Amino acid sequence: MKQTGMILTCVITVALGGFGIRSLHAQQKQEYVPKAETVKLVETSLHGEPGKKVQIRYSKLPPGYVGEKHYHSGPVFVYILNGNFAIDEAGKSRQIFQAGQVYQEPVGKTMQARNLSTGEPTEILIFQVYGEGEALMYKVE
Repeated sequence: MKQTGMILTCVITVALGGFGIRSLHAQQKQEYVPKAETVKLVETSLHGEPGKKVQIRYSKLPPGYVGEKHYHSGPVFVYILNGNFAIDEAGKSRQIFQAGQVYQEPVGKTMQARNLSTGEPTEILIFQVYGEGEALMYKVE
């Protein structure tokens, strides 16, 4: 009986320790804010989806822009208005999108945006759905 109590104590300790590690990891998430000219055009609740919001932003990436590695908390669609938009997505080769194309960014997958041009800015419209209280993007170290 004493051994069973000791085993149960060990199991509970390990379980609580694991929960504590997950909680600590969740607290370490750091919001990512790109260092590119960005203007929020629309932010509103998503009709029919309680707790969900949608945001539409315009962003202008200067020539040679390289964003930091990050991931998104919800579905994202990027419409390229002008220039080229290069994406390095974890596990894939580089993708390049031109004006008039749409790129659907994966939720929770590490990616990095670039403007490969050395002379022209890239202009994009970003449509993102996210949970109320969540950041749009999180940094990846």
